[in-house]
Amino acid sequence: MNEDDVYLPDPLLATGHFLLKRIDKGLSCTTIITGEPGTGKSTLAINLGMACGWLQSKPWNWKTGVTYAGDDYLSAIESLPRGTTVIMNEGGENLHSHTWYDQVNKAIIKSQMTDRIFKKNKILIIPFNKQMNSSAKAGCCCRIHCYIANGRRYANILWATTQTSPFNKYADPFYAPLYMRYAFPKLPAKIERSYIKFDMDAKKVLNKKYVDKILKDESWYGDLVKEVKELSSKNGWSSRDDVYTHYKRKGAKVTFSDANKIWKKAKV
Repeated sequence: MNEDDVYLPDPLLATGHFLLKRIDKGLSCTTIITGEPGTGKSTLAINLGMACGWLQSKPWNWKTGVTYAGDDYLSAIESLPRGTTVIMNEGGENLHSHTWYDQVNKAIIKSQMTDRIFKKNKILIIPFNKQMNSSAKAGCCCRIHCYIANGRRYANILWATTQTSPFNKYADPFYAPLYMRYAFPKLPAKIERSYIKFDMDAKKVLNKKYVDKILKDESWYGDLVKEVKELSSKNGWSSRDDVYTHYKRKGAKVTFSDANKIWKKAKV
């Protein structure tokens, strides 16, 4: 019998055992949890983190292990003890921000490149699988999908038996089923109350930054649009090229995309 063929009574413990064995062998250990909002992705991730802590006889502090931004995720991976579970959670309004996704995907890829050094159990909560960069997805060893059926929350747990070839980064790994239709438990009431407050507070901070950035961008464009309207009527501008040329000559860091946005708004 292979040393990894340990049959534990609870699917979370069995999954945790599989992930911790990978860490011991110096292999990449990244899990994706997908599912629609409200299907229990965060609940399952925290339960899995606590299961891994129990297997290591080390209580897991979820407040230091749950992150919401790429920088915080990398910082937790570097600073927390070996074998600790680190969760990259979805970011509220930032789900609509391409910049946030770019930063998170870059952080995920960077963390996978340093797995042999930091040796963490990483869990990524991604609402929809297509929102994840193909290169980041190719390095994930385990995938869990959450869903609701007949009023109960279930999870299908699959692990990758064959990783993607490095020459074909757009192909998905082949995932073999471990447990199907697993009805996972709720969080203990005390932890659930603390987590809901923690989650809401963290997302408020992220969402405020996101909204502030939008308002700042709109204000910046608004001032330029007003200026372009005046210059256009005065100089007879006819296209975005005139906008681009004008601001480039002034030494401004403006792209064709910026010039196009400003010109469109100025002509409305």
